[in-house]
Amino acid sequence: MRADEVEDFGIDKNFYDAHPERFFVQYELNDNICEDRGFLTIGTAGCAYDNGVIITEEMRGKIFQTGEGALELLADSFDDFYTRWLDELADAEKYRQKIERTKALRRKYCSGNS
Repeated sequence: MRADEVEDFGIDKNFYDAHPERFFVQYELNDNICEDRGFLTIGTAGCAYDNGVIITEEMRGKIFQTGEGALELLADSFDDFYTRWLDELADAEKYRQKIERTKALRRKYCSGNS
């Protein structure tokens, strides 16, 4: 994904700048990761944003978030994904801020949701 595309996909620019290797646009792949590699949905952030684990081939076990045509690698394993989520919940203020950012994205990208 190019830096000038980040906000088009609802991704925080500062986070992208710190971790550009974690993001790519689905249509630039040679295949559709969600259909061709066995994407098992394990949760949702609402609208078109789903979290899931790849269950086949060389990306097996990696956790991705899909949304607006982009994919974000969230973790290399479910254990890493789950541990980070628990750590996130432990910091109430940081988690509240994440919820507010998510609400803002939903208002921007999801028609009829607030």
